[in-house]
Amino acid sequence: MARVSLQPTYILHTRAYRETSLIVDAFTPDYGRLSIMAKGVRRPKSASRGLLRSFQALLVSWTGNDEFPTLTDVELHGSYTPLQGNMMKCGMYLNELLTRLFPQHNPHPEVFEHYQNALGMLATGDSENRCLRLFEKHLLADLGYGLQLAEEVDSGLPVDNDARYHYEVERGPIRADNERHFEGSISGASLLSLAQERLDDEISLRECKQLMRRVLAFYLGDKPLQSRKLFRNLD
Repeated sequence: MARVSLQPTYILHTRAYRETSLIVDAFTPDYGRLSIMAKGVRRPKSASRGLLRSFQALLVSWTGNDEFPTLTDVELHGSYTPLQGNMMKCGMYLNELLTRLFPQHNPHPEVFEHYQNALGMLATGDSENRCLRLFEKHLLADLGYGLQLAEEVDSGLPVDNDARYHYEVERGPIRADNERHFEGSISGASLLSLAQERLDDEISLRECKQLMRRVLAFYLGDKPLQSRKLFRNLD
């Protein structure tokens, strides 16, 4: 029987199980995303009752089958800065992205680090649009779907800051020949801003939001993200 002690963890989602328990969707650096049975934590006197919440860094211990272990202990890991308002909605979006795109039992410590960094940016009031775009970019790269942003697909030349491009998912940017083909295009300046992780102007933020929405739709398939409904003007 496997025993895991004090694994850094974030809670992505919980759902009630019977009268007193929870099934916890946990995210860890060494074990990836996994479901954990938290028995009795909904009882009024449970010491873990108020700890299993999203966006709080935790140290979690469990035992049992790797596919569906049982929680044995949970501790706070550092201070807790609750996300509120729009920032909380952004956090919910990050959690849903991980749940939809990131398979269970697939450890990626770098994804955990990027998620932790994104929560830190949201907690300190950094630009939510920039935070989301960078997390999306990192997540796709870590899952093997990295975006080609700095080089033209057909010519192999560096992306031109002053040109317009159409972006083909799983390929990259193709230069738009003339103004008749500019509809739905993205500027070279915005592609390079995302590649260099600057995203420090409204045009690049707007164009990269549209780009990432289209790329993510390709990988998410026909089922849209529910969290988008909470903040249609933010993501």
